[in-house]
Amino acid sequence: MSQEINTPTNSSKRPDCRSDEIHTLINTLERYNGNNVPKLESYLEQQCQSSEESNNYDLQANLALLKLYQFNPKLFNEKYVVKILGKALMAIPGPDFNLYLYMLNEQFTSISDISSVIELKDLLESAHYTRFWEVLKENPGLKSQLESIVGFVKNIQVMIACNIATTYQTIYVTEAKSYLGFEDDEGFTGFISKEGWSVDKSDQGLINLPLHKQNEAKTVVISEQIRFAQLTKVIASSH
Repeated sequence: MSQEINTPTNSSKRPDCRSDEIHTLINTLERYNGNNVPKLESYLEQQCQSSEESNNYDLQANLALLKLYQFNPKLFNEKYVVKILGKALMAIPGPDFNLYLYMLNEQFTSISDISSVIELKDLLESAHYTRFWEVLKENPGLKSQLESIVGFVKNIQVMIACNIATTYQTIYVTEAKSYLGFEDDEGFTGFISKEGWSVDKSDQGLINLPLHKQNEAKTVVISEQIRFAQLTKVIASSH
């Protein structure tokens, strides 16, 4: 059985990790008080360090933090924006990333690390998975920031695996490892086992994926009805 992606199903629902203080803050005029930036930044850190199993993502609180950065440019902190966007990468294919981008001025989106996260988002959405991991590796500082978010790598890998499973019936081992960002065989073997994938017994370089309605080849039957009058015309013209 494939692993589940931990993404929010309803961004308006109060997540488990949101305290009463934060809930009041983002639902009153206090959301426009710049003095609350440190509280929302601290809460973001909490989201990034919570266990994968918990409901640890708060879109509304993160939007409130970005709004405060928008109103108070001097309080802007690149590190926290990268973490917000990192959480949004984990929520793809949801609209969260674009919602966050709307809150960022052009001067902020042009910052190197933020620009790179935007590139990562584009690569994921266009299924350029190998290049996604390459860009991450080329930016060690950014890589460290994103991987400090609990479950980041695993969540991205599961997301990619779900897309692979809806596209392929079989895939080469080397290709799958490249798409999923694995460099070691042990981690890769454990991952595909959890996904329900299996190495082909007759070809160790090939992986078989479970068949389902998305990736199963369908027989297309084309039926053309020819009326008797048309048929007689065809026969007549042949003589």
